[in-house]
Amino acid sequence: MSKLMRNVDVNSKIKYLIFLFFTLDVFLMGSGTLYTIFGVTTRKLLFAIFCIFSVITYFWSFQTKPILQRRSIAGFVLFVTLWVAIIPLYITGNISYSLADALPLIGSGVYLLTVDFSRHEGSWINIRKVIFFSLIAFTVLHIILYGLSIVKPHLAEVAGEFLRLLWEPDNAPVELFVFLTPLNNGLLRVYFGSSFFLLMGLYFAAQKYQSPIEGCVLCRAIVYFLVILALWATNTRSLLLGAVVFVFILPIVSRVFEKIPRNFGGVLLLLVAPFLLSFILIPTFDPQFLSNFGIAREGSDDLRAEQFEPLLGAFLDSPLIGQGFGASVSVIRAEDAPYSYELSILALFMKIGVLGFLFAVTILAGLIYSSIPKDIKFFPKNIAPLYALYFSYIFSCFFNPYMFGFFGTFFSLFLLYEAGFLGGFSKHD
Repeated sequence: MSKLMRNVDVNSKIKYLIFLFFTLDVFLMGSGTLYTIFGVTTRKLLFAIFCIFSVITYFWSFQTKPILQRRSIAGFVLFVTLWVAIIPLYITGNISYSLADALPLIGSGVYLLTVDFSRHEGSWINIRKVIFFSLIAFTVLHIILYGLSIVKPHLAEVAGEFLRLLWEPDNAPVELFVFLTPLNNGLLRVYFGSSFFLLMGLYFAAQKYQSPIEGCVLCRAIVYFLVILALWATNTRSLLLGAVVFVFILPIVSRVFEKIPRNFGGVLLLLVAPFLLSFILIPTFDPQFLSNFGIAREGSDDLRAEQFEPLLGAFLDSPLIGQGFGASVSVIRAEDAPYSYELSILALFMKIGVLGFLFAVTILAGLIYSSIPKDIKFFPKNIAPLYALYFSYIFSCFFNPYMFGFFGTFFSLFLLYEAGFLGGFSKHD
């Protein structure tokens, strides 16, 4: 083995260990703000080190990288330059908000440097196992807290206070991660800042290929049941919608995938479809519409209704290139982050416009297309559950800013790395 390949292999192993610790931090350290090193949270530090090693590994073996990967990185740099720097400076003159707003999505861009990360099968299989068993523990935690709220409400409150001590800093002015809220029916809403990870549990229950519970139909059924119960315990409509979308769309895409040609256009269509179809949810912005189905909630529904027209108006003012990251409208959700909105998909289009959106998904489509073996004429069935997860994730994000922040970055990287990993097993379909 050449010296170059040995160095790349060592860097890859270090990168794997760092991402493994980052995964553990995401699942076990709550808000991620409790533990710091020199004033920097361990989560930020681990992810920054992962990015640095990714850059080192990439440029160390730059000459061996495919031309498509090089072009994708160049395109990503151009995207960031335009929508994070030039357009915000031209429209608002403020780049600080745009950097803060775009940072999670820029973080997801590390995938462009590490498209082969999950193709080292042993490394990614180990990370998948950590994710799976962490999800099982997280699922059980939701169910236990929900059960306690029914039989022993006082114990549920005590458990909630303990989790806040464990996962949130003492000086936090508001709840950052643990949200145990009493409902009108006397039960407790069990919700954490990363509860949308439960959607991954549906994916692992449905995935038959290279799964930690592969071959055990009963185990998969039990996981399905537990995850659905945990999602019910969150009493979060966007997550319940995500579960419904996953269950509904999975059998459809399992059949459709056999008929979609495995070409660049097919990948692009699959990436764009959930975003466009999610706009069928626009009628739900009307509180009266939700009241007709008995699922309206005062406060949060009114806030989303107030955001809709200003966001739509800002998008229509510049539908092609958008307003740039960091942009905000007359309705502000939070003073410290005026660019953050519950209607995150509409807000995203407001910021990057149609051209920016197509630019971004085209970059991803090229890399995902290249990860599927060229002798496969149609999309393999083993990717169908992952696509159903992607579909449900986008629909859930339509009402909440899940895709922003480290949890969203991790979820996005999981989808991308898992696609590359499964591509290696397409021939076994």
